[in-house]
Amino acid sequence: MKAFVVSEKEANFILPYVPTEFMNKENLILGCVDDEGTCVGVAVFQIRTETSSLRYIYVAVGYRRKGAGCTMIDLFSRIAKRNGINGLEVNFFLDKDTESLHKFFGAMDFSHDKDENNMCPEYTTTLEELFQNIPVIKRQKEYKFCKLADITERKYASAKSDLQKYSKQGTYVPLLPKDSYDDRFSCMVFLNQELKGAIMVRKLSEESMEVSYIWTMQKNSKLLLAMMNESLGYAKKELSNDCTVRMIGYTKEGTTLIQRLSGDKAERRIPVRMLLVV
Repeated sequence: MKAFVVSEKEANFILPYVPTEFMNKENLILGCVDDEGTCVGVAVFQIRTETSSLRYIYVAVGYRRKGAGCTMIDLFSRIAKRNGINGLEVNFFLDKDTESLHKFFGAMDFSHDKDENNMCPEYTTTLEELFQNIPVIKRQKEYKFCKLADITERKYASAKSDLQKYSKQGTYVPLLPKDSYDDRFSCMVFLNQELKGAIMVRKLSEESMEVSYIWTMQKNSKLLLAMMNESLGYAKKELSNDCTVRMIGYTKEGTTLIQRLSGDKAERRIPVRMLLVV
């Protein structure tokens, strides 16, 4: 097995292994070939100054447990040392499908992050079940609900500035990543010109969707529910009632809300964050 850095041109030839969403300048793509030169694995690393992130790893069936994954991690470690990167993190949800990954990272000397207990669990339910559990809250007239797709760059920059000021007070809330996701269902809420809350609702496929980045300034529960009704209402026009809804809060406020709304039938998955010192 031999690992190598995949160039942009080479990535086009291994697209079944590399999802197009990862093919950008922020990511380092490594491949692995067998003795005959056949590509048998791919790993995608998001490069950051101190601790980089393993975003994706795939090894072809028939080549697993034969050293392909280890070879790619080892090559990344050597590259990281030369470039002043001192760590690598990996995040995933632990279930029966990821047990083998958990064992693999443990064998590669990844350790569990001490703060992972503060990470938000993921809840999976259906759109129909979710709507049954959400109280109907009328849209509050004084607030302006704006689809993320309709927000101008100038207004987005202003909202980012508002959040930075708010975060300095000791309360961190995340800004929706405007350029990274499908933003047809997501919305940001303003009172006059000030940002007061946001929610991301995105379509993953015809049968699945995701709800995340749920928060309001100063924990406004009525506004939070109104945002849920508004954004999920957009999605309901396009997706069926039995569509799978994956929800993760990213904030304590968002996590509390989805715990309450998920219902008894929802599936709960625990997040895992593991770290490797390189």
